[in-house]
Amino acid sequence: MVGCGNHNESGEVIIQSKRNNLIDLSFQVREFNPDELPMSSSHAYLQVHDDFLIVKDHRAVGKMIHLFNKDTWDYVGSAGDIGQGPGEISNLGSVAIDALKGLLLVTDLGGSRVLSYDIDSIMVVADYTPHVRVKFENTTIPVSYQYLTDTLSYGVIGYANFERNTMAQMAGIWNMSTGEVITHKHELAGLKVFRVSCAYSVDNQILIECNRYYDLINVFDKDLNLKFRIKGPQWSVNGDNKRHFGDVVCYKDKFIAAYAGYDYDKQQYAKQCHVFSMNGDYLMTFNVGKNIWHLTIDEENGLIYFTFADEVMQFGYLDLKGILD
Repeated sequence: MVGCGNHNESGEVIIQSKRNNLIDLSFQVREFNPDELPMSSSHAYLQVHDDFLIVKDHRAVGKMIHLFNKDTWDYVGSAGDIGQGPGEISNLGSVAIDALKGLLLVTDLGGSRVLSYDIDSIMVVADYTPHVRVKFENTTIPVSYQYLTDTLSYGVIGYANFERNTMAQMAGIWNMSTGEVITHKHELAGLKVFRVSCAYSVDNQILIECNRYYDLINVFDKDLNLKFRIKGPQWSVNGDNKRHFGDVVCYKDKFIAAYAGYDYDKQQYAKQCHVFSMNGDYLMTFNVGKNIWHLTIDEENGLIYFTFADEVMQFGYLDLKGILD
């Protein structure tokens, strides 16, 4: 069945022939630039985890990670030094918050490990030394993940494809305690490149996987069973040499995905976001008027934060209340 945001009878494939409910929200985007933000480079970007708004900076001169209270934007503290030493980070990956234990978890991709920082300690100790929480195999890498517990994280898993001598990506589950990694078993035959972004909705127990090289979204339940696929207007199993989806975030009963649709050789970023219901219906597209590098969501306060590839505004946010509620 072909339509704009409607299911076929089997519920396994949704074909969307158009996504043209475009709304211009560029004039509502506000700059996020707190006075206490430590020096950061143009490679810094925002993430929201638990009660914190976090600035991650891969090329920082000083600390690589800066924590703010997400409700008040008050500065909390900074952590993470670049380097090859025991307590240093050689290649900054995901960050997460273990709220139960009051810990900041930082993935060092270069060291194939997760470092653990006591949040109370980094507030008062400038040179606080982290502990190694866990190490992982460098052939199966948790590229980005949404931490729920020590035994359950959802996210993007990178794995070595020895036949192609590449690192592919798929949505999966990571048990940080045991090191066990599970990826879904529903890849489509014929796809040449696997690069994805993911988001997990705790309330809906749904995992969203958006493809960066294809106009394709896979939606799974909490056990990685495929619920349905969404094939968009530019879908082709052969690919089309275009940038498609960027980051995806979940907001209540919806998910929001940055979307480009440009030729890859033009090196252009998404300037708009598609909004879908959790059952896959296309709802709207909103334009923010700037090049979106990263997305993150403060679901509790109804704010979506952007990191822009822009010389004028690096960090911005949009109040979703009244738009999507």
